[in-house]
Amino acid sequence: VQKQLLGKKFIKKEFETRTKSKISKKEKLKIRKNLLEKKLAGEAAAKQEKKDKKKREKTVIVKDIKPLVDDLLDIEEEIKKDDDLRKTKKDKKKKLSKSTLKEKRRQEQFLKDLEFLKKAASHPIYKADPIKTLNTHLKNSLAAEAEKS
Repeated sequence: VQKQLLGKKFIKKEFETRTKSKISKKEKLKIRKNLLEKKLAGEAAAKQEKKDKKKREKTVIVKDIKPLVDDLLDIEEEIKKDDDLRKTKKDKKKKLSKSTLKEKRRQEQFLKDLEFLKKAASHPIYKADPIKTLNTHLKNSLAAEAEKS
């Protein structure tokens, strides 16, 4: 009985202070009805959960595996996070291949290098001062590698 009285007083005080004016009787009834519905819905959900748990426990072999399933979902999320971290680490550290190139690949690379050297040798800036050009090229190359890593 005291809970009901306290509940009514609480509702009355809460809404009087909120709006600074009195609330109509219909609105109070609606508010009480909504509070009761929320309370009953919570109790019904708890009751249904207990019922489901009993049903799961009656299963002979499996028993109640809901906690296990919840834990598995948590573990799965952690594994995904670890995989993402590993992928980012692998992207950062790319190792150079230690194996030797196949004959065909070596020939292709040699032809590309030869073509590059011919173009460089015919370039007017290189013809004017080859040492300075190579120096500039090396500085730029090292700076680009430093930015990548």
